[in-house]
Amino acid sequence: MKHYIQLMLLLLSACTLSGCWNASDIEHKGYVKALGIDYKDGQYIVHAQLLKFSTIAKSDSSGGGGDSGPSIDLGKGQGRTLNLATDDLYNTAQVTIAWGHLSSLIISEQALQAQGKSIIEMLNRYPDIRYNTWLYTTKEPIESILSTNSLFKLPPIFSILHDPKPNYNQNSIISPILLFKYIAQYNEPAITSFIPSLGVNKQQWKQPDKPLPLLMIKGAYFQSPTGKSVYLNRSKLFGYNWMQKEMKRAPLNVARDGTEYAHLNISDPKIKIKSIMKGNDVAFQIIASYNGAMFEYNEPMPYHEMTQLAEEIIKKQIVNVYKEGLKNGIDIYNLGDVLRHDNLKQWKKLSNNGKTLIVHNKSIDKLEVKINITYNGKYKRIAS
Repeated sequence: MKHYIQLMLLLLSACTLSGCWNASDIEHKGYVKALGIDYKDGQYIVHAQLLKFSTIAKSDSSGGGGDSGPSIDLGKGQGRTLNLATDDLYNTAQVTIAWGHLSSLIISEQALQAQGKSIIEMLNRYPDIRYNTWLYTTKEPIESILSTNSLFKLPPIFSILHDPKPNYNQNSIISPILLFKYIAQYNEPAITSFIPSLGVNKQQWKQPDKPLPLLMIKGAYFQSPTGKSVYLNRSKLFGYNWMQKEMKRAPLNVARDGTEYAHLNISDPKIKIKSIMKGNDVAFQIIASYNGAMFEYNEPMPYHEMTQLAEEIIKKQIVNVYKEGLKNGIDIYNLGDVLRHDNLKQWKKLSNNGKTLIVHNKSIDKLEVKINITYNGKYKRIAS
């Protein structure tokens, strides 16, 4: 009788447990991995990229994609507000659309210029959109960006769109940015925020029978707290990377008067910037040091001349990008923010509380660059 009572109590307690009555198969949901936002004629246009988890898992386990390639579905919605545009997707969605796996956002340049800050603020209201989402802009059709696959017919999650770090670690020219870092930038009164600009390259790679379009970062869109906005393409940003503390590895061609002496890979940046008041103006002193690895040695040159020439080239590139920023009315290296932290009172005075650009052509009073070539590959070190 005792065991019978215990069994009855156990069965009664089991009846009070909640079950997974609302559970659904992952295959019965559409998972949005990337969201593109455009703006035209007073209407928001959203493009949703959906990926099948089964295809991703199959590619992971097999070490490569199948012959048929990954499954990508693109949805398009439109509305007067961003919320109405995303809701428009539900009209024809055959499954539940889930937003919790979103890993990248693309805002067209047109949308950024028309509704930039309000778009970011609206996105912040969505509880499913996480702050560790990669943020991009683009000058090209968003559908072409979202339709691009990766190498070996892998899903787009193995591309710059969803995972830009592998590419940046090898070639640190324009750094990717997460949503929370961008929000922190544009909320600062003395920082020029930036968003990398994605595009499609149709020339560099191909399959045996056809071209293979792949994504690349073609430039960046800069927004100054003074209200200036400008797009700079990749060719005008060679030198921007030397002033970024997060730079991992960047190439440097050591050449002079048409002769290429060597090719270096530059890494380990250490950058110090100091502001100095000179009367009613401010000047900045920049000291930067790097490590270098030499893998190509084309023409004889003593070691000390090699490093000196490399340092001069980096200096020149840093100044060129700085002047390109000034030409477009932006403080591209955020020197004003250095003064703000060093001397808030003077920053407020010179910048009119962040409304005026405080830097000019002569603001960099000192620029010192030091390179230490620590690795020479299979070559012996060049004579000093």
